[in-house]
Amino acid sequence: MFGRNSGGDDFVKSGKNAEAFSTVRIFAGEAEEKFVSLQEVLNLALQLSTVEKVRLIQQIAPEIERELIDNPPTPRKSLWGLCADLGQAPSESEIDAVRSEEWANFPREDI
Repeated sequence: MFGRNSGGDDFVKSGKNAEAFSTVRIFAGEAEEKFVSLQEVLNLALQLSTVEKVRLIQQIAPEIERELIDNPPTPRKSLWGLCADLGQAPSESEIDAVRSEEWANFPREDI
């Protein structure tokens, strides 16, 4: 999916980068390629007029929808039973007994 910024440069979504932010390839011609961060793209988008922002969203939304259909998000592992391998949980009376044992000498005079 190609789009254009206000300067007329084509831009396309790039694959994942090793860096902590997404990248977009900007083609300022056939020979030159420049990588910019997501923040730089957002700054450029904020400079667009309202009508241009709406057009940008209209062009990008179908591409995002296609990507979501083609590559659905992987289901996350349920957290239910995450600690099941740790055995039975301590009872309320056991917790109270350990708590009173730990706090028996507090506050201490030697601190």
